Amino acid sequence: MAQVKVNGEAQSFEAFGRDIFLKNFDKGGAISQSDLDVLVEEIQLTSSLSVIGAFSAGVSTEVNMIIEGADLANGNATITGYTISDVTF
Repeated sequence: MAQVKVNGEAQSFEAFGRDIFLKNFDKGGAISQSDLDVLVEEIQLTSSLSVIGAFSAGVSTEVNMIIEGADLANGNATITGYTISDVTF
């Protein structure tokens, strides 16, 4: 862990080295387990997947994920069939 001087004192400092994005993937209809598997594989072509939010196969119409690296947005040719938006707090 790096040490940084803050107000004259050494303090611990931690940081991520990659961009992190909180994304919502909305299919507009029920997402099956195989749909989610394909979505994860497509995301991993350009980004690292850190977290998959709550999901019920065959019931959920959307899923939240935390991805690292490349940002994904609507119009990305590798992610078809989903509306992609940023998750806001």
